[in-house]
Amino acid sequence: MTIVTNVLIIINILLSGYYLYLHCLPFELGKVIFGIVSILLIIVPLIIEKFCKLKIEKYIKMIYYFFLLIAFTLGILFSLYYSTSYFDLIVHFLFGCFLTFVLASNIKISNWKNFIIIISIVSFVGLAWEGIEFFSDIWLGTDHQRKISGATDTMTDLLISVLGSFISSSYFYIMNKIKR
Repeated sequence: MTIVTNVLIIINILLSGYYLYLHCLPFELGKVIFGIVSILLIIVPLIIEKFCKLKIEKYIKMIYYFFLLIAFTLGILFSLYYSTSYFDLIVHFLFGCFLTFVLASNIKISNWKNFIIIISIVSFVGLAWEGIEFFSDIWLGTDHQRKISGATDTMTDLLISVLGSFISSSYFYIMNKIKR
């Protein structure tokens, strides 16, 4: 698993660095910021482990770097968000599943309270992300809500994230009930 994670890290760094290189000259602020953010996201688990003194499980790191490769690197660098109409929905669904998986490794989904807490956290993070997209469109001139109205895109993205979380939370809830 460590080898796969390291390969994913290297692929993410190389592709993100290449993306950044492509948009430095001519300088495109929005795309340069995305390149920098994608590189910074690669080191987030390292920062968490070093400064927060938390140990992140190997499988969670592997899933994180796989998600990062799909969402940022392939989605932005290879323009899958623009060339594939449903790619954004897939990413938001996977995000809901991934974040639920991470949360469920720390919060046992054995009752409805924890079930709702996890879905609420995923909803909040999804809402924060949609806010980032909105302000990026306004301040950096990006175009995240390109094909349909911004409100429809935002609501669809949030609902798909929550659906992914609901399905994943249901799985963990059922598995915890079976274990008892």
